[in-house]
Amino acid sequence: MRATEKLRRNLVEVGGLAVTPYRTLRTPYDTISELPAGLGTFPVYKVSDFKSGVPSHWEGEFHFMPMYDSEALWMNFGNRTKPVAVVVAAGAINAVTGKRMEKAILERDQNYLVAPPQPWIDGWKDEGGTVYQFVAAELGSGETIEGQFTGEEKTGGIQIAVFNPKNPNLLAQPRQREHAFGAPSNVKGIYNEGYGSTLSAPVKASGYTRSRDHPFLVTLGGGATLGRRPEVRSMGLGRGGRIRQKIYTDPHGFEVWKESPEGSTCIYLVRSEDFRTITGEDPPHKPLTREDYERRGIPWFGLSDKDKGDAKGNLQFGVAKPVGAKDPEVEPKDVFQILDENSK
Repeated sequence: MRATEKLRRNLVEVGGLAVTPYRTLRTPYDTISELPAGLGTFPVYKVSDFKSGVPSHWEGEFHFMPMYDSEALWMNFGNRTKPVAVVVAAGAINAVTGKRMEKAILERDQNYLVAPPQPWIDGWKDEGGTVYQFVAAELGSGETIEGQFTGEEKTGGIQIAVFNPKNPNLLAQPRQREHAFGAPSNVKGIYNEGYGSTLSAPVKASGYTRSRDHPFLVTLGGGATLGRRPEVRSMGLGRGGRIRQKIYTDPHGFEVWKESPEGSTCIYLVRSEDFRTITGEDPPHKPLTREDYERRGIPWFGLSDKDKGDAKGNLQFGVAKPVGAKDPEVEPKDVFQILDENSK
């Protein structure tokens, strides 16, 4: 085993919450898709283990992971009996409200999610039960949400902060149970065992599953801003395709949460092609294409959550140009509408 393999992880622990970033299929931006499967986890490293290779302004107790240009991700939240409020941002742009975040704070208009019952987050929150997929874009490209919303691309990365309830005995609502669309017959049923059943033991029949199982930039500027070396290109997150997903309204109420976070962190993003410069290891394989995904019969996923409320979100995410897209003004279609049209 290489030395770096001993340092590699597939999750980040923040304030007692396990957050696992998953590689996934990038969905088309001109449709509304169901949830794409998890296609393996990203390797996550601590900056302090690679101080000689990382940009000089990266904070040592933060983390980093590689991504390809235009690669998509989603983040899974580990199951718990006690709920936490979680703030997620990228480039210091809040993923739920679209507001610039100068500090890791909770806001009454719900700039956070509650885990459980929230099992994961795939992207920037739109209104109407959908999100726009998190997709990697190099800083300086003008394609990150940070760049499009602020006119600057100087922060990048992913920021996460976790807040505990004031009452330590507050119980969590259960996580939602997932179901699969279009799963091969030999794996149907496996995906109905409940969310979180296959992360530690992947399904051998297909190898794909939706899942089981940084301090935050409290103030921006100074050492908290990503530095850049010519050989290491930093990344941020832009907008991808539209996915059917809710950010559940807080079932407990804003007043139950502590004002200060229990923990916070940043995950810096570096181009996979530059990953070897830092770690000396080859980057992960390139992402699957849509054709690969469909040819292998990998299912799409959904949640039975009609009873759950949906946070307001921000329509401005829909105005942003998708990463790599030439025509962002295409009217999205429902994925099932497209299937019906193709069957005629």
